[in-house]
Amino acid sequence: MRFSGACLLAFTTVALVGCGPASTTQSPAKPTVRIISPTAGAVITAHSWSRQLLSVHLEISHFTLTTGPGRPGSGEVWIYVNGQVLARVASATTSLDLLPGAYTMKATLVTGGKVVAVSSPVALTISAANVPAVTTTQTFQMLTPSWGWKDGSLPNGTLWLATTGDGGKTWVNLPIPTIVVPYGGTVFFLNPSTGWILTTSAIPGTSQMDIVTYRTTDGGKFWSKSLLPAPSWMGEGGGIGNLLFANATDGWFTAGVAATEQGVTAIYRTTDSGRTWSMISVGTNLGPPMVPSPTPHALPALGGGPTVALSSSVAFATGAPYATATPLYLYRTTDGGVTWRPVSISLPASVPAASFDGTSTSTPVFSGSDGSLVLTLMGGLWRFASYTTTDSGQSWHFAGFAPITCNGSTLCHQLISFESPSTGIALGSSGLFQTTTGGRTWTRLQPSWLPTLMHRLPNVTQVQLIGNTLFALAQGPEMANGATGTIESFALAQASTIP
Repeated sequence: MRFSGACLLAFTTVALVGCGPASTTQSPAKPTVRIISPTAGAVITAHSWSRQLLSVHLEISHFTLTTGPGRPGSGEVWIYVNGQVLARVASATTSLDLLPGAYTMKATLVTGGKVVAVSSPVALTISAANVPAVTTTQTFQMLTPSWGWKDGSLPNGTLWLATTGDGGKTWVNLPIPTIVVPYGGTVFFLNPSTGWILTTSAIPGTSQMDIVTYRTTDGGKFWSKSLLPAPSWMGEGGGIGNLLFANATDGWFTAGVAATEQGVTAIYRTTDSGRTWSMISVGTNLGPPMVPSPTPHALPALGGGPTVALSSSVAFATGAPYATATPLYLYRTTDGGVTWRPVSISLPASVPAASFDGTSTSTPVFSGSDGSLVLTLMGGLWRFASYTTTDSGQSWHFAGFAPITCNGSTLCHQLISFESPSTGIALGSSGLFQTTTGGRTWTRLQPSWLPTLMHRLPNVTQVQLIGNTLFALAQGPEMANGATGTIESFALAQASTIP
């Protein structure tokens, strides 16, 4: 096909070639866009067991692309798949990760927030590949007794993500983008429909990176993508830490870099569901010109990050302090993450400070203004102290110790989970215990399935109590197909109590 007096966009190198109109008396030509590949009616076999990385090539004329991929502004291409926007790019080429299934795709040209051209739709089919799913499960979270997610890695080192809708009996692998696990892959789901993945991507030929946000609003079937240039001080050794959303639009993440006992922790905030992010706080013990000057009342450079939000303004940061001069890591913000103030917690009188050499603060659990958290005291004998609040976390009061301990010279697998400020579970070598008083009192449980769980205890790395069901992740030996990590559920309704 030949074009005269047009502006063409090459597909292999993505470069714009401008040329003037054929005649000064002619009206400006209208922008056009056409999907060259995939072709209409194409049937593509997925290259992996869960997804297909689909390359999309467009032919664009009489249209100037003026913004970078995923950045707001004029001169963008929006790719729709089954009626949803999956990509906003400033390029004639892009890629999409899709599950096996039937799809209809179209491209639009957008400038100044207005659609100026729409391509003809292209129908295609992606068929499943016969490749086994061999995975390693690293963590999980149940948002309801029936729905939850788990992530891990594939044999090639890329991130793997799956969801369940039946309480963990079956899991559905999601078509997430290809993300190398050691370099990122922080996952957060607000509800069964809305979730995010944050990672970093190296910029070829440089030591710099982009921070990449993937977002889904349909439970992980489709993921939109946006890019944020990483600060220069992150280099290749930086990464993404905590990721947290208060609602569908307001969220935070930490980006940082660490070297020995020095480092940087920056807080980024979004108010548009992760499409764009702004750095609002920098905590560092390194000085300019390597990094920006620290902002007043920022989070310490190392130790933790935002873990729970009560609103778009109020949130808490928890973790384990990196520097021994900071005995506790519990901070609160009331201005959306710009400033963070330490929250005071009084140590139990029966535990002198000299008896432990480190602490770790759990993610608080709230219901209205009531809340609870667990402070782990690490030393020769690890102990687990419960604290409660009735004023939205402004002050915390010691409730009691969990009836489990741990010898610091061995691996500590004692695990505690609160599903509400009052109700929690504690699992350790001494047994299984439940509290309904925020940790003030505990009752030993003796369910029929406890021997099975205790047998797995040395390999249990995470537990969660939700809806009267205890979920436990055990790593253990590899399964027959090479996978590791098993999530099992246990009904507390079957548990009998022992006074």
